[in-house]
Amino acid sequence: MKMSLSRWWRRRSRPDPLSPDLRRQLESVPQARVRVIAHVVDDPEAYRADVEGLGLRVHRVFKLTPGLAVEGAADAVLKLAAQPWVVTIEADRAVHTMPKEDIE
Repeated sequence: MKMSLSRWWRRRSRPDPLSPDLRRQLESVPQARVRVIAHVVDDPEAYRADVEGLGLRVHRVFKLTPGLAVEGAADAVLKLAAQPWVVTIEADRAVHTMPKEDIE
């Protein structure tokens, strides 16, 4: 995938896409199976093959906020974080809009 010079210039000194806590977790048990959401710079469908090539399984593709929900070994997620088109990576967790006691 071709990257424009201006985009390359902006991203060459990019911050770590992983939070320090998530990076420590991934590095501590590199073979652990994890689920994460990787936010990317452009159309996420364009990166599906690259993600799968790292040994990760794509569960869902998000278009509104470009990203991919993926699952795989922690060390593969660390490799994913090194890709120039990855903006951030966060743990994929359940989200509830109401407190659990209000749901029942």
